[in-house]
Amino acid sequence: PDPANAVLNLNDNYTKLLLHFIGVDESTTIIDDSPYANAVTAINGAKIDSAQYVFGTTSLYLDGANDYLKATATAQFNLSNVNFTIETRMRFLAVASGTTNYIYQQETDASNYVRLWFNATTGYLYFKAVSAGVTVADYGYSWGTRGDGTWYHVGLVRRGTNLYLFIDGALVNWTANATAVGTNTMPNPGVVADSILIGNTFKGWLTEFRL
Repeated sequence: PDPANAVLNLNDNYTKLLLHFIGVDESTTIIDDSPYANAVTAINGAKIDSAQYVFGTTSLYLDGANDYLKATATAQFNLSNVNFTIETRMRFLAVASGTTNYIYQQETDASNYVRLWFNATTGYLYFKAVSAGVTVADYGYSWGTRGDGTWYHVGLVRRGTNLYLFIDGALVNWTANATAVGTNTMPNPGVVADSILIGNTFKGWLTEFRL
């Protein structure tokens, strides 16, 4: 299917986390609609919000202070030596210069993590994986200034030895020989929109998140 619509069209055993963010306004109950029904906890005020949405009537709102979502750690979140997709739709409320807007991450500590984020200072969308203190993947795409008021679809795909980046359904970048991504084997919790250790959070709305 078209990557921009894949979240709605695809939900099978390969889907490890599927968050539609459908619910009552202001609710902190987050439901994983994947076959695994993982427990997902809203931290520090992350909540369902009816102010902005793409499908249905709600999305997830994050105020950019210290709120995020955390999924219970399971082997399903292990990205080692497998093909994977991380995708979501996002709408920035504000992108302050110098702010690192984390979209997805898994981390055990400062020496073991996987992160996908947007850096407002550089205008780059980054993906980085570090294992035992060694950087095993570090790729960036120049996305430019992201203004308020626009929904974007972002999808990062690993297939074989390549990484592909899709924005709004279009392939914008790919990196060959990305085998090193598979050396990262820590069984981390899935975390959406925050870095627990660094504390830099996304400010705005997310919807239709899928791993």
